[in-house]
Amino acid sequence: MGTKADAARDRLARLLRLARQKSRALVATQDHPDPDGIASAAALKRILEEKAHLPTTLASGVLSTRAENRATLQFLGEQPADLRTLDLDEFDLRALVDTQPGFTNHSLPPGTAVHLVIDHHPRGEGISPGTVADIRPDYGATATIMTEYLRAARITPDSQLATVLLYGIKSDTQDLSRGASRADTRAFLYLYPLANQRALAMIERERLPRAYFSALARALRDCRLYDSAAICWLGPVDSPDTLAELADFFLRVEGVWWVLCHGVCEGRIHLSVRTVLRKGAAGKLVATLLEGIGEGGGHDMLAAGQAPLPDDDDPRAANALAREIELRFLRLLEVPTRRPKPLLEGLEPQEQGSDAAGRRGG
Repeated sequence: MGTKADAARDRLARLLRLARQKSRALVATQDHPDPDGIASAAALKRILEEKAHLPTTLASGVLSTRAENRATLQFLGEQPADLRTLDLDEFDLRALVDTQPGFTNHSLPPGTAVHLVIDHHPRGEGISPGTVADIRPDYGATATIMTEYLRAARITPDSQLATVLLYGIKSDTQDLSRGASRADTRAFLYLYPLANQRALAMIERERLPRAYFSALARALRDCRLYDSAAICWLGPVDSPDTLAELADFFLRVEGVWWVLCHGVCEGRIHLSVRTVLRKGAAGKLVATLLEGIGEGGGHDMLAAGQAPLPDDDDPRAANALAREIELRFLRLLEVPTRRPKPLLEGLEPQEQGSDAAGRRGG
């Protein structure tokens, strides 16, 4: 029986066989890339350039507005190209990292040939048979997978790369407390002494724009409690990252086991779901929740999804779809849809969110 090191070397050899047949690489991650996606893409670039001597371009469709994500890119010294404006025919190796073909969270045009996929999300249906794919949904972060590739390639990450890889694992697993595997712990312990701890603290405590606190105030006013479930409808948001951050925040409310935060960005309703249940199957819940109106997925404790708006210019359409999503969410959890309690005492439920907006819009 082969060892983990043998398996890592085999995966690396397969990747390099592919890369050494190519002349120029594109490594793309999801729109609004998080630290895990950013770090993983940077690690793959390092491997392709150092071990396959392959010129490599990093790209993303839309850069994140979240402070920590911007700080990660700034510290790394990378500025991804705009995937929406690149001539994809210039790249004979196209890779997706921390996302997959067929997912709607990246800007690679549908039908574009993808040669390499490395991800920790559950395997989707868009991966072609000829694609080299390394999909490990039992891992808490794609950065862990890429750390194994670096070690197999005998590349010791410099302080910058080690720091962002470490932060990618920390942020995706909430300091190894959510969905982390033994592999995530091994990667964390390997990277920790290589990372710049002062820079890591600065990234985690990056100063926040005033718009963040405006969104937080709206979220606090809207958050409604249905027994053990918390729901927050934000309406327009600058980035889906805001929803993920607030979902993590509201999961700390006493007595709450499930959270749904949703809002509108770029003509779609985006949502983030969180649960404290280690085997909550949040990804499957979101896939069922959006069946027929959108798509989504994720892991046991966290998931995300999106659905196109029927009419971008009609706020009532957004409110109606948001209310439908909320009702589906509560039914799937078998939580009563009776009148909710506001998170903040003194606010009446009818003053809040899509519950009120839906009634006003008829």
